[in-house]
Amino acid sequence: MTRYQCDIMREDWEEPGHRIADHTSVGPVNWANIDTIVIHYPGNGPNYHPPTTIDGMKQRLLLGHTYYWSQRGYSYGYSWVVFPGGVTAEARGSDFRAAASAGWNHRSVAIQLQVHDQDAADNDQVREARSLIAWCEGQAGRRLQVLGHGETKETSCPGRGIAAQIAAGMFNIHDGSAPEPAPEPAPEPAPDDPIVLETVVAPNDGWWTIARRVYGNTDVQDNAAALQAANPGINLHPGKRIRVPGRATRD
Repeated sequence: MTRYQCDIMREDWEEPGHRIADHTSVGPVNWANIDTIVIHYPGNGPNYHPPTTIDGMKQRLLLGHTYYWSQRGYSYGYSWVVFPGGVTAEARGSDFRAAASAGWNHRSVAIQLQVHDQDAADNDQVREARSLIAWCEGQAGRRLQVLGHGETKETSCPGRGIAAQIAAGMFNIHDGSAPEPAPEPAPEPAPDDPIVLETVVAPNDGWWTIARRVYGNTDVQDNAAALQAANPGINLHPGKRIRVPGRATRD
C-alpha cells in the first residue's frame, strides 16, 4: 500500500499500546470506493491553540488518538492532519479506512486542518491540503469531491473559516488548467548573504520535506526554519527556485 509521505509519519508519534492498529479492525482504504474527501477541524473552542513545534504536534496526535480509543472505543479517526505552517502528519493514512465521517467512511478519506477556534486554514495548510488531495485523486484514478464535514451531517465542523474556504473553492485543485509553472529565478542574494545553493520545489514539497532532502534527517525542525528565513514571504509551488543556506543546522 502506497503511503503519502508526510512530515510526521504514524510511527513517529505512536507509542506501544497506543497505535492505530491496536484499536481498529478495519482494513486499508479501498480507493475504488472513494469519491469524497471530507475536511474537518479540531472544534476544541477558543482556548485551544494548535501546536507549532514538531514535539507538540506529535503529542497532540497521541492525545487525540488516546481520547478516541478510551472514550469512543476506536482509533483516531482522521486519515491525515495538517498543522499550521503546512506540516502534514499521518494518522490512519491510507493503511486504515477513515472513521471520522459517519455514513461516509466507506467512500471518503478525512483531512483535519488544525486551526484555532473558527479560524481559516493558513496558506501553507491550504497548499499542503491541495497536494494531499491531488495525491488522493492519483490513488483513486479520478476526481474527488471535497466537502466540509457539515455537508455530510448536521455539525459545526469544519468551522466558519474553513467552511468559507471550501465554498470559495480554495481546495478545488481543478480551478485552473494552467500547466506547471516554469522555474523562477531566485532573488539576488544580498552582500554577505551566506547562500551557497539553490533547489527547485517539487510537487508535494513542504519546508520539512525540502529540509530532509537537502540536509538529511538531522535537526529537521531547525533546518526547515532556516530555509523559511532564507526565503521570506515565498509560497512553495512546483518549479519555484529557493535559496538554500550553506549552514542551517545547530553548531
